[in-house]
Amino acid sequence: MLRRSPTALLAATRLMLAVTDYKILAQRVDNAAACAALFPQTKEGIAALVEAAKSQTATALEAITTATDDAARTYDNTVRAADLSAANLSVAACSLALVKDTHVDKDIRAAAAEAVVELEKLSIDAFSSNKALYKAFKAVPQGAIDAATAQRKYWYDEKMLDFKSKGLELPDDKFAEVVALRKRLAELDTKFSENIAEDKRTIVVPIAECAGVPQPILDGCKKVDDDKSYELGMDYPTYFGVMKNCTVASTRKAMQTAFENRAHPANLPVLHEVIQLRHQLATKLGFASYAHLDLCDKMAKTPETAQTFVESLFPKMSDKWALERQKLIDAGLPESVELVGEKKDTFRSFDLAFVMNKYKQDRLSVDEQAIREYFPLESTVKALYDIYENFFDISFESVKGQAFWHPEVEAMAVTDKRTGKLLGHIILDLFPREGKFSHACCHGILPPLQHDDGNFAPAVSVVVANFPKATADRPALFLHDDVETFFHEFGHAIHYLWGRGEMATTAGYNVKMDFVELPSQMLEEWMWDPKILKGASRHYKTGEPLPDDLIAKKIESKRAFSGRDGLRQLAFGHTALTFFNDKMGAVDSPDAIDTTAAQTAIDERIMTNVQRNPDGHFQCSFGHLMGYGACYYGYMWSKVFALDVFREIKAADGLLDPTVGRKYADTILGCGGGRDPNESLRMFLGRDPKPDAFFEDMGL
Repeated sequence: MLRRSPTALLAATRLMLAVTDYKILAQRVDNAAACAALFPQTKEGIAALVEAAKSQTATALEAITTATDDAARTYDNTVRAADLSAANLSVAACSLALVKDTHVDKDIRAAAAEAVVELEKLSIDAFSSNKALYKAFKAVPQGAIDAATAQRKYWYDEKMLDFKSKGLELPDDKFAEVVALRKRLAELDTKFSENIAEDKRTIVVPIAECAGVPQPILDGCKKVDDDKSYELGMDYPTYFGVMKNCTVASTRKAMQTAFENRAHPANLPVLHEVIQLRHQLATKLGFASYAHLDLCDKMAKTPETAQTFVESLFPKMSDKWALERQKLIDAGLPESVELVGEKKDTFRSFDLAFVMNKYKQDRLSVDEQAIREYFPLESTVKALYDIYENFFDISFESVKGQAFWHPEVEAMAVTDKRTGKLLGHIILDLFPREGKFSHACCHGILPPLQHDDGNFAPAVSVVVANFPKATADRPALFLHDDVETFFHEFGHAIHYLWGRGEMATTAGYNVKMDFVELPSQMLEEWMWDPKILKGASRHYKTGEPLPDDLIAKKIESKRAFSGRDGLRQLAFGHTALTFFNDKMGAVDSPDAIDTTAAQTAIDERIMTNVQRNPDGHFQCSFGHLMGYGACYYGYMWSKVFALDVFREIKAADGLLDPTVGRKYADTILGCGGGRDPNESLRMFLGRDPKPDAFFEDMGL
């Protein structure tokens, strides 16, 4: 990788570095080998990428802050140059974060984790805490800002607010304290995620006590004790397979206890230190709490607004859950389910998934295990591609010929059919294995930067999931929930490819946190449309689609427990807002923080008539507390907008209409985070968004 010398840069003091000078960002990924090359597979490769990122960052900042006179500053040689340099560093960090989450070798994962922390600290020093850079930005003439495109002016205004919120106007001694806090928090963030990923706990259950668990789930588990027991892991397919189907209460309880103690006790002190230090950071920056700091640049603006939103939904959802609860009781409870409490009207939390699933089977004739037989992985993924191809007017092509970090990983090239241009690649890593990130997520790696000549850089995103694997006698089969999850995460991946921004750091899905879930949540709704379900399903033996009566019953079941499901999301949002409010972190020592008591109080208030597991420590594996901070409410916030947009599309008979899809892509996705999301919504809807579709969908 070539490096430009400081001498050469000093000789070109008034010129902006070209995009091609940012060697990591400027990679042209148009084949399988180029995709795989983004992700180093050795410690030496990781070290080389880190050094390249550090060198290119230093070179760029030298050009921006030292080698350019204030009198010669322009938008291009200062603002755009800083944006490109920050994105260049981000590509390296994001590539390494993916290695940390997915590589098969524990030592490589550990090396990548250390490298991510190193680059995050560099990003803090180089960009978010660089007073010389802030001074350079302030020196750009206002006329140059006003003459910039709308996206670039918006980016500059948002960045200047961001600089101020990060304390760049503080005295140097106070500012040094802020920087030190940010660096320590970066270490803790990575440690929290590492502890979750590396927790490999299992429980051993005699075969008889696995009664009711679908055999394909058990076939994926190891037999132990001379083949008398199963070793059950905490991966999602196994966990939910047990919790929804096992007829033995003690097994459900043991499974839930193990699952809710992932990364406990290791993450308890980590989380408590994060809470304390985030509060210290916020107060040093002039905010009442970390929640106030975290939300100041989001759509909600303040935690009070977010909390009001959460509280506004609580009464209706609580009332619906009361009706649902009584419905379960009136239907007659399975033998292994007991009600507790003085009035015998409270469910044990480890019974809830089981009794709801049993109700759907018995009263709604919805058998999820029967439905999954209509969603074999290969044909379901093909159906997903067909839907996306029709709606977005794009095409997919499998990219062969290059080994990734695991043989099961594959890549898809995505092309815009209207222009014939390559939008980018989506890499798929869909099955569980030891050491891999245990949830489902999407990594944006290489952003789709829009160039001045109208061309753009093909993007790269990665979908990570943990779907059930094939067995000896059955292919990999998706539950309907799995299909929704796939649509959701693939929606993020498409958003990333389509979000062609004029500024690299807000290209892709780099939008406001409480807006980022809208595109993927909206696309989940395709899997609740009768015609789409019919076309996307295909029985793995007969090839027949889902029968109409089963589709109707499945759709009817969507609202069956929407009150409980909604309250669960509100509880998560409430947890994040509470952990980062002005009371929780205002302590002399993290030892004074009791997140378990706070979590218990939240659950008891919101999840009424559900006895929580007193031995659980869910907060230790609640990974969103790191990346999403106080903003988990955004899932429900953006759901309101997502359902409004979906209703508009469906009303236009547009679920497979490329004209509607193109309008959606151009207005909602098309410029990444290059404009206010409220404006994007108004452009697509032709009006301000409304909550009507949300309440209708919830059955409220």
